[in-house]
Amino acid sequence: MRSRAGPPAFFDRYTAHHHLRAVTGLGVASGIFLLNAEFAVRTLAARPWHVGVLFLVPALAQMLVVLRNPADPRRGWIRKPFLRLAVPVYLLLLLPLVGLFPSAPLPFVLLLALCMAVQMILVPVQNGVLARNYHPATRGVRFGVANRVQALAIAAVCLPAGWLLTEREDAWPLVYAVAGVAGVYGYLHWARLRRRRAPSGTSTTPGSASDPDTPWRALVQDRRFLAFEGCFMLYG
Repeated sequence: MRSRAGPPAFFDRYTAHHHLRAVTGLGVASGIFLLNAEFAVRTLAARPWHVGVLFLVPALAQMLVVLRNPADPRRGWIRKPFLRLAVPVYLLLLLPLVGLFPSAPLPFVLLLALCMAVQMILVPVQNGVLARNYHPATRGVRFGVANRVQALAIAAVCLPAGWLLTEREDAWPLVYAVAGVAGVYGYLHWARLRRRRAPSGTSTTPGSASDPDTPWRALVQDRRFLAFEGCFMLYG
């Protein structure tokens, strides 16, 4: 859903309000997700191929969004993806807390891989909203503040969660329930953000290299960035 074009200063404040709260919630979830592989191996006796699935599925989702993103607001088939995709998936993390989830490596790995894949699918949608709503003069500062807030949330959660999972292995349903609630909180704030319409007098062809929302634009216009991205993907 798009809202009417309005004063840039208003949209900056409005977007920052929800953006900071969204990255805080997802930062908490991400701080716990950093422990996934170690926890799966130490507590659930996961095998190497389980860990491979844990990392491979999100990577495949990241590749999918480049080819055809199912959550794309113009060409995708999932409408309101934050509410209809992300929130239900993260609510599944509450199942272990209520005893409706097996303590086995494969179900755990598949559930966490699904959560991280959803993150990958929604990143371009989030970036499209932020690019449209933030004024170019303040965009860098806003992103910098949001990145610091998210990093602080990750650091504040990761160490205590890791200590708790080491000392009390049976506490993992509670720890991952916290990740689920934090993720739902974050995506509810993303869902409340409305995409600002383009200022009058501007027009682009959807999907073309001149479309500011297309992921190909920077790669087409900046060959050094293309080389960087290619090398970075090979490294990853």
